[in-house]
Amino acid sequence: MGNESKRFDVMTLGERIRFIRKQRGISQETLASLVFTKKQTISLYEQDRLELKVSMLKRVAVALEVPTSIFIDEEECGCIKDVFEEKEMMNTFKNLGPELKRVALEQLRALGTLKSQFCVDAES
Repeated sequence: MGNESKRFDVMTLGERIRFIRKQRGISQETLASLVFTKKQTISLYEQDRLELKVSMLKRVAVALEVPTSIFIDEEECGCIKDVFEEKEMMNTFKNLGPELKRVALEQLRALGTLKSQFCVDAES
């Protein structure tokens, strides 16, 4: 399909599903089994040749670990990278020991302070 370079906010629903599925490293077969359908059905969704019911869209979102709104809300489109990065940070944090979690949390708080200082300076 070649939509890897296409901006997320101009992708069709099917293209968005395909993009996120590939970002997650999930095959059509795996996604199909997670949402209780056939691989061919996922393929049709991704090609925009079959309309998704809301209930299926919700199952796809859960399987791909993204909010349902990412598929339909224009304002949500810009945050797709943030969704993947937040998930990665949470998984990394969960795997840290207690002492490293404490250190990481201190670092995040320090970054938060710097961010608020930077944003104030940038607006002046």
